[in-house]
Amino acid sequence: MVAISSKRVLVVCPDIDSSETALGYQIADLLEQGNVPVLSPSPTEINWGDIKDVKNYFAVHQPQVVLCALPLGTELFLRTQDANVREVYRATLANVAQAASMNGSAVIFLSDYHVFGGEAKSSYSHSDEASPLDEFGRYVLSLEQLFAEHLEKFIVLRFSWLIDIVGDNLLTQTLKTIFDGGTLHANRRRRGSPTWQQDALRVIHGVLRQIMAGATNWGVFHYCSADSCSEYEFASEVHALLSDVYSVKGQVESVDTGADIVEGHYPGLLEPASAVLACTRIKNNFGAHGRSWRQGLTASVNRWLELQGVSVELREAGGA
Repeated sequence: MVAISSKRVLVVCPDIDSSETALGYQIADLLEQGNVPVLSPSPTEINWGDIKDVKNYFAVHQPQVVLCALPLGTELFLRTQDANVREVYRATLANVAQAASMNGSAVIFLSDYHVFGGEAKSSYSHSDEASPLDEFGRYVLSLEQLFAEHLEKFIVLRFSWLIDIVGDNLLTQTLKTIFDGGTLHANRRRRGSPTWQQDALRVIHGVLRQIMAGATNWGVFHYCSADSCSEYEFASEVHALLSDVYSVKGQVESVDTGADIVEGHYPGLLEPASAVLACTRIKNNFGAHGRSWRQGLTASVNRWLELQGVSVELREAGGA
């Protein structure tokens, strides 16, 4: 068997998301720390929109595994960009899929729960039929299908609600609204499994290394935290923790509507009724066990406050 250190991983991230907090960039750093050669070409090295250029890059550099991602873990740029921007990224991934097929490379595509719709299911299995609610969900599904159409060696890895103390996500939006004294309207019916970005990174890294070591588990996989909750339950717990260490004036109010409501944590965009994903397959095939999102929540709230300039002494005194 060829040693992992002799194999190359090509990381393809959308140009519109150059943030170092994005999952694609973080996994590249993690692999490099583990002495795994990583290819992360700059726009001057390759024209992703030119299929000849992409195929030539693959022929020269021979990546064994390619990691492609929605800009997960930071602001969801593709949700707010116009159709032209989305189409440019879709063309990029289409070229990657063709080149990977010709080169024999395996592809891992990081996706998410927006391929599902308004069914209030307890959880979605990897084998459940996709039923996107809106144009963005259909777009995400079309990206997944690019790899299914061109490749046998591919993995689509979907995540639930990704949270962190930086970026634009359910946790930071909840904290900011409460901290600023606003009223957060949280859905009591919409459910998900908040998943720490570092936990997602751990799973991606584990899957990548197993594929590089010779694992042949292909297809669709899900990963999320071990605990599910409603948006309202999550916001209420965050509010309680924040109130314990800081004098907050913001409030959390529940709303009781279905998936057709557009006031989700990404205003003006539709959110599936459930983002809870069944993770049995990734546990059985890659040994990835879910962790609770409650683990580390208190420390993360404290770190977020520190980023806002709130001192430790002030938080301990409970003052404003």
